[in-house]
Amino acid sequence: MLAGTAALEGFAAAHDAARGAAPAAAPAMADFVADDGEPIRVWRLGAGRPVLLLHGLTCSHRDWAEAARILAQSHEVFAWEARSHGPLERRGTDEPGIARMARDLDNLISHFGLRDAVVVGHSMGAAVALEHLRRFGSARVAALCLVDHSPCLVASRGWRFGVRGAALLARSLRLAAALGADAGGLALRALAVACKDVPEEPRAAAAERDACARRNMRSLARILETVLAADHREVLARIDVPVLGVFGGASPLYARVPLTRYYAAAIADFRGLTYPGAGHSPHREAPARFAADLAAFIAGAVAERRARRAAA
Repeated sequence: MLAGTAALEGFAAAHDAARGAAPAAAPAMADFVADDGEPIRVWRLGAGRPVLLLHGLTCSHRDWAEAARILAQSHEVFAWEARSHGPLERRGTDEPGIARMARDLDNLISHFGLRDAVVVGHSMGAAVALEHLRRFGSARVAALCLVDHSPCLVASRGWRFGVRGAALLARSLRLAAALGADAGGLALRALAVACKDVPEEPRAAAAERDACARRNMRSLARILETVLAADHREVLARIDVPVLGVFGGASPLYARVPLTRYYAAAIADFRGLTYPGAGHSPHREAPARFAADLAAFIAGAVAERRARRAAA
C-alpha cells in the first residue's frame, strides 16, 4: 500500500474512532507545490469558514485527527504535513525553517483561495503562524490560536517565559554543526521524549512517522535550530486579530510558566485557556473540548469582526 494511502486511511480511522459526534465527510487528500518547488500534502474536510491546522515539530496531521473531525461539522478544515515531515520526496530549493514554512502557509492560503482563515498552530506550528503574521500581515487571517507555545522558546536571565535548557540545546546544535557532526537525531529524540505526554499512536502510523523522521533528519534538525532561534515577542503588539491561547496545565515545557498572563498583557485581543492535567498537546489529549472551545472562539471572533467592520 502506498504511504500516502495508508496515511489517509489512518486519518479517517481516527475520525471514526471519536465518539459522541455526528459523522463528517471523509478527508480528501490534496497536494500543492510551494513557490520553491516543494510539494506539500494537505488533508481537507468539511465546509464553512477555513481553519488551518499546523502541527508541531516531528508531528503530523494525525495530531489533529479527532479535533479536525469535530470541527469539520461546521468548518472547512485544512491539516497540512509541513515540509520535511511527510513522505513526499523533497524537491524544494529553499532551506527548511520557520521563515520558509511561513511562506508555505501563505502559498497554501493562495492556492486554495482562502479568505478570513483561522490559523491554529501547535508549538512549532504556532511559531510558523506568528512568523506568517510578521511577514505577510493579517489581511487573509480572521483569528489565531496558539497551542502550548512561547513567543521565544529559549529562557534566559531576562526572559522567564521560555523553556529552561533550550539555550543549552541551541548551543549544542551550533557546536555540532561547527564540528561537522550530525547531532540532530539525538536532539530530536531527546525533545520527543521530553514532550511524550499522549497515548502511543497505532503501530503503522508510528512506523510511518519514524521512517519520515529518519529520511528527513538533517532537515528536521535545521528546522529545530530555527525554532530555537525564533523570537516573536515584538510581533505580539502588532496583532490586530483575536487570539486564543490553549495551554496544558501539566505541560513539560510550560506548566510553571505564566504564559497566559504574558500574552494577555502583550496582545490587544487575547483570551487564554488552561486544560488541567493536559501536557504539551492539549488538542490531542482533549480533542472534543479543544474543538468546542475553538469553535466558540471562532464564532465570537467572527461576530466581533463583523461588528468592527459595520462600525468602521
